[in-house]
Amino acid sequence: SWLHYYWQQSKLRDKGSGEFSLSEEDFARLQQEGLLYYYRYLLFFQIHEYRFCARDTRRNLKLLDFVAKYAPPELSELLEQYRPYILRMNVMARALFKIQEEEEVPSALRILHGGVKAVEDLPPIDGNQIYEFERTRSLKSLQDLVSQLEAHVPRRVALENELERAVREENYERAATLRDELAGLGNQVKEE
Repeated sequence: SWLHYYWQQSKLRDKGSGEFSLSEEDFARLQQEGLLYYYRYLLFFQIHEYRFCARDTRRNLKLLDFVAKYAPPELSELLEQYRPYILRMNVMARALFKIQEEEEVPSALRILHGGVKAVEDLPPIDGNQIYEFERTRSLKSLQDLVSQLEAHVPRRVALENELERAVREENYERAATLRDELAGLGNQVKEE
């Protein structure tokens, strides 16, 4: 692929004395190749081949990282504005693969919660409306899928997952509230 080719060129230049950068022509090749991968991962998602969708989105995220490092900012922003969308597709594909192959809803929920946090933590791109639109839409899509999955998970499992996330994020006030709610569920079961 062009990405692999340019990645190898960058490594050779880093070892030598020259500094590597992408020209407009190099960028155009990478952009076109990224678009082909986009079409492919979209089809994989539609036919429920989530593992392949996750692989191709991970590859396009690497493409964005590479372009951000070696292309001029005005060029790299042309691809960077789609990072929230690509990240969302990657997270959804990995979560749905967990459910499809391993019937692991709690693991899928952990992946989705991590994806929500990753999208929330993306730095803003000033004045880029496409980026803000994709970021907002991606958050909503991920949160909607979380809600749908949590509706199928017993309340106790959902609370345990939420407690685990709160502790991981060092949100101890929320963790204490969740712990009390779990204790209340336990008492309710004993009474019944």
